[in-house]
Amino acid sequence: MPAGRLTYRVEDGLLILTAVGSPTFLQRRATFEEVRTDPAVAERAPLLLDTRALTDIMTSTEGQQRLSELVTGLGSKMGHACAVLSSGWNPLATHFFQVTAGEHGVRVGLFDDEANARRWLSATGH
Repeated sequence: MPAGRLTYRVEDGLLILTAVGSPTFLQRRATFEEVRTDPAVAERAPLLLDTRALTDIMTSTEGQQRLSELVTGLGSKMGHACAVLSSGWNPLATHFFQVTAGEHGVRVGLFDDEANARRWLSATGH
């Protein structure tokens, strides 16, 4: 299994999470904790989630679980808009991630181009 990591940075008011390989639950949890305690990350920051280098193949249930984990893990840092950059090779999990997000009050847009994702986040008013 390929090594994985989940990193974050703040850029232009956006919280940008980048998943590479196959990040473990512990790696994801540690990154979420860093985000929650980082004063540079605004409360309710709009999120750009870059999954283009993610190698996990998830079922719809796993996609839903990851979204719940993300919302819970980020706590008050989780904004109401999330742009997901995806390579499109795991469309079922990405679709269910989007559907489940609505149940958490998060609007999700799916993109394969970062510039379009950023424009969408700007247009959401966040």
